[in-house]
Amino acid sequence: MSGQYKVDLLGRYISAFGFLAKRFSTLGVGISHSGIYANINTYTVDDSEFDEIILRANGIELKFGAMPFVGGNYGVLAGLLGKKELAVGDIFAPPPMLSFSRQKNINETPIEEGDGVVVEYYGLQPWSVKIQGLLIDMDEHSYPHDREKQLNKLFEYAGRVDVVGDLFANKGIDSIYFTSIDIEGIEGYEDTVKYTLLARSIKPVEFELNK
Repeated sequence: MSGQYKVDLLGRYISAFGFLAKRFSTLGVGISHSGIYANINTYTVDDSEFDEIILRANGIELKFGAMPFVGGNYGVLAGLLGKKELAVGDIFAPPPMLSFSRQKNINETPIEEGDGVVVEYYGLQPWSVKIQGLLIDMDEHSYPHDREKQLNKLFEYAGRVDVVGDLFANKGIDSIYFTSIDIEGIEGYEDTVKYTLLARSIKPVEFELNK
């Protein structure tokens, strides 16, 4: 007889993100005698999308894997790590919700005594990136102090952060720098916290931080 432990991911996402998470279908994870299994259906969350990603900087490498903490996954992370499957210890957290926005640098000058404008185009601004997700203590099921410290350490790094993930690659983003972080507890789940990171895209050759 195999024992199973199930993590209520759907409840955590509804508590953390409210109506956003109600677009989910079913999410499940368990541990049995045969290892870790996951049961995930496709879902959409407004203008945000989920993705497996890796964040790398200054010797820190955080892997956000398929729901949750990947067993039998053949996605981005497994391929990059040269593995067909990933263990619990390989994964920092479930994949985050990512949203992107971008604007052009445009100067509009009204024409005197007319209704038109002269438009001067100066190129594109960097991508603005919003990363939202959950940190869960899968070991002790208490407040995820260690994972929060790791995330803070990455945020505090005064340099560019390399990113890997399909949604980043689709937009030509290889590196980002963080501008803000927000971390808060989730009511009813002492082993889980919600985080929000805001970042901007940057080309490696362009990054220079003046202190």
